[in-house]
Amino acid sequence: YNVPESDSKTGEAQAELEDLQNAKNVFNYVSPSFDHSGLKSVVRCGRKREANAQYPNPRPRPIKVTLKDPSHVLIIRKNARNSSSKTYKR
Repeated sequence: YNVPESDSKTGEAQAELEDLQNAKNVFNYVSPSFDHSGLKSVVRCGRKREANAQYPNPRPRPIKVTLKDPSHVLIIRKNARNSSSKTYKR
């Protein structure tokens, strides 16, 4: 979903909370009835990309979301296909 990363000035704990909230927002959009207690972990993959002369606006790192129950994965996938025609607003 190309979810933007938090500002580099915020702490690591605050950045993790923002990533968790962003994941919840996406799940609410895809499946409003999704139970957030099914989230096991939300982690950014790789090292943070810094802006440089060649890439002044680096893309954000992908987020890996782990769910507790495989049935939750099926619910999200099914509803994501159905909502792909809608426009997600951040």
